[in-house]
Amino acid sequence: MRKVVDWINNFFEGIESFFIVLFIIVMLFLSFSQVILRLVFHIGFVWADDLLRHLVLWVGFIGASIATKKNKHINIDIFSRTLPLRAKPFVEFIILIFSAVIAFFLFLAGVNFTKMEKEFMEMSVTLKIPLWILMLIIPIAFMAMSIRFFVNGIFKLWEGVRGGDEK
Repeated sequence: MRKVVDWINNFFEGIESFFIVLFIIVMLFLSFSQVILRLVFHIGFVWADDLLRHLVLWVGFIGASIATKKNKHINIDIFSRTLPLRAKPFVEFIILIFSAVIAFFLFLAGVNFTKMEKEFMEMSVTLKIPLWILMLIIPIAFMAMSIRFFVNGIFKLWEGVRGGDEK
């Protein structure tokens, strides 16, 4: 079971990594082009700053999802340094499941936010795209993080029950 879950997780990480690389290349190209166009020709792409702002949002949320998969997210480990080695996986399980629940509630808030954006029918003035489409990354990323926290928690529990790290 672990191998199947790891394969699925790695598959989605590959897709996420592809989009991060693509978005960063687009961001670098656009930023560099904007600087050259403004300095040399005193012109620029009107839509570039708006697109760059949204790409930063997407890269940040996708990066957070990958960090969650790899357990490299921000955490406070004050207790894990003082816990007995045997209890550590169980405490980490509780923390990861709690994080999954919080991320799920943030997913629900992201869905509500996106629905409101859709109801208001606001458009990005320069990109001519509905804003709710640009904001879809919020619920998508929080759902991915919730699932990954949950999966990491289950594997931590399994590690505690089995008495070691099994892959």
